[in-house]
Amino acid sequence: PSMKRLGSIRKKPFFHNIRVQLSEQLKCLDNRLEVQTGIVNEFQDIFRRKAEIELNYSKELDKLGKTITNRHKESKQKRDGWQWFSSMQVWEQLVNQTKRSSRDHAALAEIYSTHISQRCTNITEDIQRMHKKCRHIGYEIHEEVLKVLHELHTAMKTHHNYQSEKDGRAHV
Repeated sequence: PSMKRLGSIRKKPFFHNIRVQLSEQLKCLDNRLEVQTGIVNEFQDIFRRKAEIELNYSKELDKLGKTITNRHKESKQKRDGWQWFSSMQVWEQLVNQTKRSSRDHAALAEIYSTHISQRCTNITEDIQRMHKKCRHIGYEIHEEVLKVLHELHTAMKTHHNYQSEKDGRAHV
C-alpha cells in the first residue's frame, strides 16, 4: 500500500485515541470533584454529630450542676458549719468545675455546628468553583489540540497529494 493510503487508515484510530484520552482526563477531574466533596461532606457530618453530642453532654452537665446546687440549698440548715471543712471546699470546686465544663462543651458544640460546618460549606463551594474553571480550561485546551491535530492531518494529506502528483509526473 502507498503512504497516502497508510496515512488515511491510521487517522481515525489515532484521533479516536486522542479523543478518548482527552475525555478520560475530564472524567478524572470529575471523579476528583466527587471524591473531594464526598470527603468534605463526611467531615461536615462528623462535626455535626459531634456538635449534637457535645450539646447533649453540656445540657446533662448543666442539669447535674443545678440539681446538686438545688439539693444543697434545700438542706442548708443541715449543712450549717460545713464551709469550714476541706471536703466542702472540694465539693464546691467540683460543682463549679461541672458548670464550667458544661459551658465549655456548649461552646465546643457551637464551634462544631456553626463555624466548622460553615467552613466545610465554603470549602465545598471553592472545590466546585475550581472544578468548573479547570473543566472549562481543560475543555478549551482539548478543543484546541483537536483543531491543531485536524489542521496537521489536513496539511499532511495535502503534502501527500502533492508528493503523489510529483512522483506521478516524474514517472511519466
